Amino acid sequence: MALPNAYGCGLVDWDGAATFGKLALFAFAGWAGKDGGGLISGLGICGVVLSCCSAAAVMMQGFRTGYITTTSPRTMIAAQAIGALMGCFLAPLAFFLIWSTGQVGIKEGPYSNPFGDVYRSMAVLGAEGFGALPKHCALLMGVLFAASLAICGARDALPRRYARFVPSPMAMGIPFYLGANNALNFWLGALIVHAWEWRDAAGADAYAAVAGSGLLIGGGVFSLPAAILALAGAAPPVCMSFAPGAAKGGAR
Repeated sequence: MALPNAYGCGLVDWDGAATFGKLALFAFAGWAGKDGGGLISGLGICGVVLSCCSAAAVMMQGFRTGYITTTSPRTMIAAQAIGALMGCFLAPLAFFLIWSTGQVGIKEGPYSNPFGDVYRSMAVLGAEGFGALPKHCALLMGVLFAASLAICGARDALPRRYARFVPSPMAMGIPFYLGANNALNFWLGALIVHAWEWRDAAGADAYAAVAGSGLLIGGGVFSLPAAILALAGAAPPVCMSFAPGAAKGGAR
């Protein structure tokens, strides 16, 4: 599976590791069945396949970057090998550091892990079938799937001046996974980019992606200091929450 994923990533610059992992999940969960530990075996093989396929795709992207920058292929292979070896030690350490905070999987915590519920639901579906899902779940999925196809078709069929007002089903689905609180972050980033393009279109076209990369990397790296602060019991100096008046006395 890693070979076709690397080949496809080289063609379209899209990592399909998650798709291959889901295929393996359904196959092994259905093969093992409910009584044969299909849930655990499906999730386990999904993690293995996803990691291997993703590593192959990342290597292909590295070779593409090396070709553009005229870097030696041997140097790229050595760098990939060193990075993979470091990841074998650093990734488990980072995981256990974050896991020790006790906030992994908590819906309102900093490490809510929304895709954990998604993959578990897929494993349950593969091992037990649609009967394991909540009532009307299959009907709801079918209706929303058809509605998504209709919305996408409308975006492509309408003239551009009208199509821009038709929402994207994929963008609408993101808050259902990550929570609606991220909408403010997306809105603020889009507002900054639009203002930048209005003031300096050439500068925004040249540096917007660079600025976004810096924000993404900074936010990702800060997860380690945040985990250390959580282990130390540090609390923010200002905290605001809202609750029903009868339950907790209103806002504070």
